[in-house]
Amino acid sequence: GNEAAQPDAIMVHGAQLTQVRLCQGRGEEVIATLEQAVAANARTPAWRAGLAAGYCWLGRHAEAAAIVEEAASDGFDDIPWDHVRMVALALYSEAASQTGNADAAALLYELLEPWAGQVIWNGATGYGLSRTYLGLLAATLGWNSRADEHFAIACEFHETKDMPLCAARSHLGWAENLVLRGEHERARGEARRTLELSRKHGYAVIEPRANAIVQSHSSAGTDPQVPGARD
Repeated sequence: GNEAAQPDAIMVHGAQLTQVRLCQGRGEEVIATLEQAVAANARTPAWRAGLAAGYCWLGRHAEAAAIVEEAASDGFDDIPWDHVRMVALALYSEAASQTGNADAAALLYELLEPWAGQVIWNGATGYGLSRTYLGLLAATLGWNSRADEHFAIACEFHETKDMPLCAARSHLGWAENLVLRGEHERARGEARRTLELSRKHGYAVIEPRANAIVQSHSSAGTDPQVPGARD
């Protein structure tokens, strides 16, 4: 890319590599790169959003929560209307959901809802249908019927369009929300599909959370837990 005089080659490569490593469960290898990217690209909020989401997948929720809190303090107004706006909103939604920040979730839901039918893509990396993130936000806000609607549409869309990573994330989000609502059998059904996709395609960051739900036995007196979500 550099030899072809593409000024964004390093940035695009870094963004793709960090997403791949996070999905592989190798986030510790790239989290420092994300931190450096934030420092070097202060005017690109998507990097900070990505760092917050990355912290969540590594279980570093306090650090993620601080980033989300700061970004939400001005209503996420610092996110520009450019080709990475939707990516920033999606990644902040991921982090707000996993840290349980209801105030930020409400702001992000309002910003994302007009684009519910859009696939999020920045020209290099895709993040799936907006409804996945609307489902996560609705779940965080306790809007269960809306969460069900968003997750159902997102899961079907990603499955039929052969987008397995996005499908796995949608099914996991739904499963974890169902656990919190006490609907354990439905949760295990969604988690089984998540687990199938994760094992087939190598989504090591998602697999243990799905497996914990599949292996749970609420009838034995222990409710399924939601690893990594708002702990």
